[in-house]
Amino acid sequence: MRAGDFIKLLPDITISKRSPSEGFVEEDIYIGASFSTGSIFSIATAAAERREAKQKALRAVQSAAFRIRKLINKKYLLKERIWKYTQIKGSTDDPVEIARLDEKIDEISIVVEDLEIDIEKGMAEIEMLYSNLIFK
Repeated sequence: MRAGDFIKLLPDITISKRSPSEGFVEEDIYIGASFSTGSIFSIATAAAERREAKQKALRAVQSAAFRIRKLINKKYLLKERIWKYTQIKGSTDDPVEIARLDEKIDEISIVVEDLEIDIEKGMAEIEMLYSNLIFK
């Protein structure tokens, strides 16, 4: 339950003034308080909806975290491949082979850049989901 839920439990207060009538000499002021039991059910329903929304958001965060871990693994595998191609390029004297390896290194570098962008998007998605999770 949240603090806002307790506000729904507060009574409705009414203040009324009765005008003079037979048998009463003075004007009387009445204060009335009424409780609505229906608000208890709306509190329970809202709490259940919040729990369900939190479960969905938690699952989405877990899914995004898994995706990010896999992207990071792929990024480091590709960086390792770049390192291997760089080592091979340094040990060969054939200009055609060096050009071919340079092309492969450039292509893999572009893929690594794309992976880094996807990783950052995933991190932003997790932050958004987490902030939504806190404020629900």
